[in-house]
Formats: sequence, structure tokens, C-alpha cells
Amino acid sequence: MKVRTLFPVVGLILISLILFGARPLPARALTRLPATVIDDFEDGDSGDWGFFGGNLAGGGGGVLSDRPAEGSFYLSTGWGGEGTASTFYGGFFRNLDNAAQVVPPADPWFNVWVLNQSDATVDQYTLEITIREDLDGDGWTDGSEDSFRLDTTFANA
Repeated sequence: MKVRTLFPVVGLILISLILFGARPLPARALTRLPATVIDDFEDGDSGDWGFFGGNLAGGGGGVLSDRPAEGSFYLSTGWGGEGTASTFYGGFFRNLDNAAQVVPPADPWFNVWVLNQSDATVDQYTLEITIREDLDGDGWTDGSEDSFRLDTTFANA
């Protein structure tokens, strides 16, 4: 109950701070760098992606066009296994040749769209996204600075 009675007051204070604290800023030109796209699948091809199975599990994927978040195509994957006994179902990856390495901007961000349809074998699953980049030139397998990881848990759909 405290949250409900305090919320309008906090919201009013926040809105007041925003309204009364706002003042015009001097105009300045912004430099917007072009986006670096690893793959938008607009070529309708997933042949440069590799898939591997896990413990008592496996899967694969391909490009579909029935419900992309943007554009005309998206990468659809499907995974199956022995439920909790499988622990790890598998994954997919894309390697870039040294000549095709992405040069990220100073403040990079990563965007991915996930449509969760996990209703077959488990109550929930964890999606791990790992990006590997050799920041200091000693090889991407030598150093924690080379791996950026996000784990997100999805409940049964």
C-alpha cells in the first residue's frame, strides 16, 4: 500500500523536476555514425552461420519471412532435447574473416530481436549471447577483455 500512496507524489515530484528543470540547450551538430550490421538476413541466406548441438540435444535454423521485426527476413532457430537432462541445447555462430572484422564505434551497442516460443520441453530457458572481439591483439581466446556476454532467461511461452 505504501507504494501506491507514494507513487503519485514521487511521479509529481519527478514531473515537476523535469518541467521546471528543463531549459533550452544551445544547438549543436551531432555526428551519427552508420550502423554496423553483423547480419540482417535481407539476402535470404543463413549459409554463413554455423549451428552445433548440445547435451542430448540439437537444433538448427534458417531464414524465414513470415514475421520479421524489421525488413523482409529473420533467422529462425529450433531446438529440441531431453528437457532438463539436456542442460545445454546447442548454439549458433558467425565467424568473420580478419579482413571483414567489424570496427565498433567508441560507445557500441548490440540489438537483437527474440520471439520466444518455448513450450515443448522445458519450463524456461536461458539465452546466452556472447560477442568475442580481440581488443588488444593477443587473440580472442586469451583474455577476459575479449568476451562480452549477456544471459537472459525466458519463461515457457
